[in-house]
Amino acid sequence: LKAEELRNKVISDTNKKKPELFAYIMSTLSKESQSKIEESEDWAAIYEIVDPLSLIRIIVQTHQAPDTECMLKTARQQRNFTPTCCKALAKIRSTLRSGPKPQST
Repeated sequence: LKAEELRNKVISDTNKKKPELFAYIMSTLSKESQSKIEESEDWAAIYEIVDPLSLIRIIVQTHQAPDTECMLKTARQQRNFTPTCCKALAKIRSTLRSGPKPQST
């Protein structure tokens, strides 16, 4: 039972951080990139639920060119959203692992 309580706490804490992480990811995008993802048919749903993972998915989908290395080549890469050449997305992925840096006031 203790493991289940710990798991529930981790899930709860993660869910509380989603809006902050979503906002951080959005703040790293250029105005052109923001416009591009907002044109996606999935944008309204993603914005409504404020889900950082869905945001990264839509960034990858809207910013990849069909003939570049940014294409996600395997099902595993697609599941993990591991871009191999997009530096900005790699930075976001790194932030997801460590969490956003606290902003100074």
